[in-house]
Amino acid sequence: MFHRVFLVWVLMALVSVASIAAGEESQKVFGFHGPLVSRWLTNVSWPSPWEYQKAGLGGDVRITVEADPQNPHQRVLRLRAVRASFVLYQDLRSRPFAADRYPQLSWRWKALTLPRGGNANYDSTNDQVLQVYLAFRRSDGYDVIGYVWDNPAREGDKDVIHRTYNSLIFGRVELYTLVLRRGTAEDWLTETRNVVEDHDKYFKGSHPHVVAIGIWCDSDHTSSVAEGLIGPLTFSQPPAKP
Repeated sequence: MFHRVFLVWVLMALVSVASIAAGEESQKVFGFHGPLVSRWLTNVSWPSPWEYQKAGLGGDVRITVEADPQNPHQRVLRLRAVRASFVLYQDLRSRPFAADRYPQLSWRWKALTLPRGGNANYDSTNDQVLQVYLAFRRSDGYDVIGYVWDNPAREGDKDVIHRTYNSLIFGRVELYTLVLRRGTAEDWLTETRNVVEDHDKYFKGSHPHVVAIGIWCDSDHTSSVAEGLIGPLTFSQPPAKP
């Protein structure tokens, strides 16, 4: 899934206007309070300033903004892909921010329906219900970290998957996919990652400046259904150590 949609994502970003993350100076919050927008010839709407892109012509996509059940003043996304693959993204290349200034990334999510037979370890079944991706610019391409919610593991499956793609337009793309969760969940689960530590662990050729973020939902490879809920992405300083 990723190699095809990533190229579409970057291509659309080349002609889009960069978005500004809402939030105080101490943090950057990428939420879903913006007015709903849509595009000609699509039956999908999504919250601005996010942008939307779907891979291919088939399948069905639904994006719904809902009140957070734990905080009615907050908004979350319900994402549903039926034999489809799509991304909501924000291009930040004209306003990149240093990850070491906001090293802690946190969000909440909940998997409702897993794509049948999806598995991040194999290109032919590379569907996941929810995925968060960060892109870092490198002189000859992009470095990308993906945090994904995958199906239950099979024997031999890895929780860290490395892929490399080459393109005349975008250069070399180095992707590390980190499987954080597996299976469905009855409750919302919270993730907290140190982006700088993750970046430095896997990449050496780029500076840890975030130039794009994306939220995926897909089920096209497995011709199935994927549905999940996800809250805002918050970049902040970690709590001070006592």
